Amino acid sequence: MKRKFIRNEHGVKVKMCCASCSKREITSEDGRVCGLSGKLVSGCNRCKHWEMSRRLQNAGMSGGQVKSWSYLCYYRELWIQQREAVIAGRIKADEMLSAADIKKEYEKEHGSIYINF
Repeated sequence: MKRKFIRNEHGVKVKMCCASCSKREITSEDGRVCGLSGKLVSGCNRCKHWEMSRRLQNAGMSGGQVKSWSYLCYYRELWIQQREAVIAGRIKADEMLSAADIKKEYEKEHGSIYINF
């Protein structure tokens, strides 16, 4: 199927496909599933029932923020270390830092997690 794009109300170009559809559901077991048919779908598929997701309808509105690459790397590394510690039995699962705790720790050491444009 030929790729097709549409612009949202804020001028952001959106690819019309399952990945951008409001009916798309993500399950941890199966991955991307169509909320209408219940079938597994690839992100590139598109059907006649396609409808832009709410998040993409809002793309381009002011107020959005982008997390810095250094924070994302910091978060990932700390999360992996904690997961490995749980698997090895060095800590219990309920002793892992939450996402909010990791953010606070990063901000204390490095400042804002967001990129300033």
